[in-house]
Parts: sequence; structure tokens; C-alpha cells
Amino acid sequence: MIFIILIFLFSNKFVFLVLSQLLLFITNWELLRLLEFRKNSESENSNYNYFLSRCQLQKYDFFLIFSINLFIISFYFQLIVLQYFFSILIIFQLFKFFKKDLVKVSAVLFILISFICLIYLRLDDNYFSYYSFILMFAICVDISAFFVGKSLGGPKLAFKLSPGKTISGAIGGILIPIFFCIVLFLKNSDFISIFSMTIILSIVAQVGDLVESKLKRYCHVKDSSNLIPGHGGILDRLDSILALIVFVTIMKLFNFDLFFIV
Repeated sequence: MIFIILIFLFSNKFVFLVLSQLLLFITNWELLRLLEFRKNSESENSNYNYFLSRCQLQKYDFFLIFSINLFIISFYFQLIVLQYFFSILIIFQLFKFFKKDLVKVSAVLFILISFICLIYLRLDDNYFSYYSFILMFAICVDISAFFVGKSLGGPKLAFKLSPGKTISGAIGGILIPIFFCIVLFLKNSDFISIFSMTIILSIVAQVGDLVESKLKRYCHVKDSSNLIPGHGGILDRLDSILALIVFVTIMKLFNFDLFFIV
């Protein structure tokens, strides 16, 4: 992940586009395979990924993935006609094949929107500040919650969604990022703005993590895939990051004062 982060931060536009296309393809592949696995799985309590690796997507799933990738390319190069064409094609596929599966439609649309936001931020002059903050903040929240939760233990946050997460860990995932953000950005903004916004951003990141955990439990698996040995899949690593990207983009669209933009 550190390698991917460095490429995102320091790559030129071509390398960024290639990498983002690869991540988009893998993320949608993992997502649709999870949902296909749930449809064919026999046990709701297995929670293992052994049989997930043998699950194959339908042809129309791959067609949808390629359509989404092409839409993002057209959005990146601001090809309006192609944007309309692929958006209509995507909507047709979603409601033609998945019209009875609101979870599938919602999940695919969220991934699509999050990568639209990713491209939108990349086209901004301050993209480096946006990306570096979002990536480092997500890592800080995740690490803080993990170590505080492991050290203090206590009541579970949402046992049915993610058995390892504790309330103390969730609080640690808020307080420690607040400390670092105040130390790093107090000269750029006032204390109240940093304090309040950091709380909201931390909650968004942790909710993104929990929603992805809920999706995995819904699909009867522990990890989104086995691509990263010992850590799961790409979707497991991007859950909170994608949630932050969408939220920060919304804040930017409404011209909120973002303390990490100098």
C-alpha cells in the first residue's frame, strides 16, 4: 500500500490513469465476485474465503466492469459525449441485470462515484494536498484504532460486523488523529475547525470500514479476496479511503474551508 500511495502522489497523469484504472477494475471485480459468491454459497456461517477463489463472474459482470472503466477514462479526459454514452450503458446494465438486487446496485454505484471523485480531485491544482491528507489520515485512523483497541480492549463496537473492533479503538481512532491534525495544521486554520472536522472525518473513515465489513458478512466471507496475503483484498484496504474521498469531494463542492489545503 505504501508503494501504491507513493505512485498516486508522485506519478504523472498517464501513470496515475493506468494505476487508477487497475484499482478500479480490481475493486469492482472483488465486489461483484463477493456478491456472486453469496448468491451461490450454501452456508451463511462459513466466513471462509477458500471457495471464494473458485467463484467466477458472469459475462455481463465483466461487461459492466469494462463499461465503468471506460466511463472513468472519458470523465478523466472530459469527453462529454462518451460520458453520456457510457453512463446510459451502465445504468441500463445495472437495472437490466440487477434490478432486484439493491445491495449490488448501491455498491457498484458507490464504487463508481468514489472513483469519479478520485478523478475530480486529481484534476484540481491542489490534488497533492487532497491525496496526501486523505491517504495519511485513513492510515492514522486505522492504526490508532487498532493499537488503542488492542491495548485497552473493552466492549465491542459492532461485534456482528467486525468482531475485533472495540469502542475504545473507535475513540482512539478519533482522538489521536485530532492530536496530529492540530499539531500539523494549526498554523493554517483555527482550533475549532480542525477539531470538529477531524472528528467528522474520522467517523466517516470508520463508517466506511464498517460498511465494507457488513458487505463481507452479507456475502459470508472474511476478506474481499486473497490478493494481499494476510491482509485480504484491495477493497479491504480502500474502504475508508474511498469513503473519505467521496466526503472530501462533497465538502469541496460546497466550498467548505478544508484546513489541510494550504
